[in-house]
Amino acid sequence: CLMIGAGLPMSWFPAGDSVMVHGLRTPWGPLGYMMKIDGRTVTLRIDSRFNMPPKGIVVQTPFGTAFRTAVVDGVTVQTDVRGNGSFALTKPAHEIVLTYP
Repeated sequence: CLMIGAGLPMSWFPAGDSVMVHGLRTPWGPLGYMMKIDGRTVTLRIDSRFNMPPKGIVVQTPFGTAFRTAVVDGVTVQTDVRGNGSFALTKPAHEIVLTYP
């Protein structure tokens, strides 16, 4: 399983700014992503060339609390079962939008 976003502080996201990662080496090939926070909404876009790890990806955001909705590639999916703001992704996806209360 690959963790994305763990340890990113909220201070890196002033006024709707985003954090971008390009060419991060992983056992599954280079990873590129962009995470943006706008109010209480987190948008994560993953480079389409990335190979999904067999055990998936866990997305961790700076909120650290349960989110209200999760939309993956335009489809609403099951809400936060971990309760800590992280989201487990087991199938390839390019855009994840998490909305927090």
